[in-house]
Amino acid sequence: MKFQRRLNRYLLGVALGLLLIAVIFRGREWGSWLPNAQVLKMTKDFYVEPEEEVWCLMECHELDMEDIQSLMEEGDVDFGDSQTKGKEKEYIIRHETPEGVEFTTHWSIVELAVDKKLAKMVDIYVYKGKDCDC
Repeated sequence: MKFQRRLNRYLLGVALGLLLIAVIFRGREWGSWLPNAQVLKMTKDFYVEPEEEVWCLMECHELDMEDIQSLMEEGDVDFGDSQTKGKEKEYIIRHETPEGVEFTTHWSIVELAVDKKLAKMVDIYVYKGKDCDC
C-alpha cells in the first residue's frame, strides 16, 4: 500500500474519532480540569463569609457580592504568588469588574477532610482605589 493511501486512511480515522468525541462530550466544559478552574471551583464550593475587615474594604471600594461571585467564576489565579502546598493553601486571585475596577483578593483554603474544605477571603486590594480606614 502506498504511503499516500495510508496517510489518507489515518487522517480519516483521526477525523472520525474527533467527531465522535465532540458528539459524546457535547455540552461539557473543556477547561474545567485546568488548575485555575479547579481553584475557582474550590472557592465557590467551600466559600465562607469574609470577616468584618474584608466587608469594610469591599464597601469602601464599592465592591459587592456580585463582583465576588464574578471573581469566583472568571478570576485569574496567580500561582507564582500563591502557596499551594500543605493543608492550608493561600491563593491570590485577580479580577476586573465590568466597570473596569481591577482588584486582587487573598484567599485561604483549609482542608478539613478529604471532601470538606473551608475557603475564606482574607484580604482585598483594589488598584487605583481610595485609602480606607479598615
